[in-house]
Amino acid sequence: ALSTEASVTAASMFNELPVELRRPVEVLGLIRIASTTGALDERTRGETEVFEAVRSDGTRRRFVVPTIRFGQHHRLDLVASSVNDDDEDQS
Repeated sequence: ALSTEASVTAASMFNELPVELRRPVEVLGLIRIASTTGALDERTRGETEVFEAVRSDGTRRRFVVPTIRFGQHHRLDLVASSVNDDDEDQS
């Protein structure tokens, strides 16, 4: 999404994923990534967005969380975070 947009919210990306990738646990993963990259910004304090998660049995759950906006400047942080996670997994 960041390759075509200047910025994008985590929920807008998540809600566009195929159903099999929209598990509730993935919402927590996006929040962790946002925390690591600084995407949890003071400017969005008080704003919320809705994640539409789908459990493996097909039931749906909505999660209302603070707005998480990823911008172009987060792209390098996302790559660096991924590399660091890979390094930790190998230890």
